[in-house]
Amino acid sequence: MAEDAVTMPMRLAAWMDHVREAETPFLSVQGAADLAAAMAQPDALQRNTCYMAYASEAVMGDHEATPLRRIEVAVVSALLNRRDRRGEEAISDLEIARWALSAALLGWEPPGAAGRISFRRGDVTAYTRHTLWWRDVYSVPAFASSLPLDAVICPELVQARAEAAVVSLEDVGPPDEETNRRVWVMDPVRGNG
Repeated sequence: MAEDAVTMPMRLAAWMDHVREAETPFLSVQGAADLAAAMAQPDALQRNTCYMAYASEAVMGDHEATPLRRIEVAVVSALLNRRDRRGEEAISDLEIARWALSAALLGWEPPGAAGRISFRRGDVTAYTRHTLWWRDVYSVPAFASSLPLDAVICPELVQARAEAAVVSLEDVGPPDEETNRRVWVMDPVRGNG
């Protein structure tokens, strides 16, 4: 890869949109923060939901200036089981949900990835009175982003840097006696520093 080429990062939002557009039994696709809240109060879950979060990331090797990484994404299926005390219907729902997820994700190359998605593993996360929680982990190779930190992808960072760059001489105090260097003075009212 050329040194001046810009590598767009792979984003979990693209995975979520892809699953939302696919035919699955999930009425909702959400992120990791929602998963923590849902698992804390599983009885509040009102519908079959799919949660997505980054599971792990590891360097695969050196590829010039941009190393290839293996990114794993956990897809947690929360399947309601209020109809059947023995859980048989939840298992049937799980099989359908896993098949739909595999059909949507396996072989797909997300934007910013360096290859196609593959399956890694699956396991039961929890089984509560009303919900079966199952986690499937998918992986994909991706390049580390080579975007500059102030790229358009993060407008808040661009704004913060612009505000920090506006420094007047009033912001610099007298020299430090030990080092004879100017000392940055924090003004909590104006927010400089």
